[in-house]
Amino acid sequence: RRKLILISNHMLMQPGEMICKQGEFGDQMYVILSGSVTIQKQTPEFGEKPIYVSSLFDGANFGEMSLLNTLNDNVFAADKNSAQGRRNASVVCSEVTDLLAI
Repeated sequence: RRKLILISNHMLMQPGEMICKQGEFGDQMYVILSGSVTIQKQTPEFGEKPIYVSSLFDGANFGEMSLLNTLNDNVFAADKNSAQGRRNASVVCSEVTDLLAI
C-alpha cells in the first residue's frame, strides 16, 4: 500500500474538467477517493456527439484498460500512434472530485 501511494499522484478536479479524453494514449489509471465522474463516448453513429455511458462514484476506478493494454505491449516500445493503449472513452468530473492517479 505504501509503495502504491509513493508512485501515485493526488488530483483535485473541478466539475466539467476532463480527466482523460477518448483516443488519447493512456498511461495512468485513476481511483475516485471522493466525488463522481461521467463516462462519455463519441461514435460516428451519433455525429461524434458525446453519449453518456455511465457514472462512477467514491471507490470506483477507471482507465485501467488502456494502462493494461500499454503494459501488455511494453510501454517502452509501444508506438504512441497505434490504437493500443488508447482511451476508449472520455471521463469528465460531475462534481468536485478527489482522485488518485496511478
